[in-house]
Amino acid sequence: MTASPDCTTAVLPDGSATLAPADLIEVLGALEHAATLLRERAAAWCDDCTRHPAGACESHVEDLDQADAYAALAARLGGAR
Repeated sequence: MTASPDCTTAVLPDGSATLAPADLIEVLGALEHAATLLRERAAAWCDDCTRHPAGACESHVEDLDQADAYAALAARLGGAR
C-alpha cells in the first residue's frame, strides 16, 4: 500500500492498494479509534474477569489482542505516534 500526493485510492490489478493521503489519514484515525474503544471495553472488568486466574476473561484478552493488532497495522501504514 502506498500513499502519495498524486495518487488516488484504488486497488491495482495485482491486488495491491493505493490510498490517497486523505484516505490514509482517515484509515489511521479509524484504526486508532477502534483500538481505543477495544482497550476501554477490556478495562471494564466483568464477573468473568474477576473469577479468571489471569485477572482478565478470554473476551477481554481478545479485545486487547485486537487493539494491539490495529495499532501494529497503523504503525506499518506510517501512523505510529
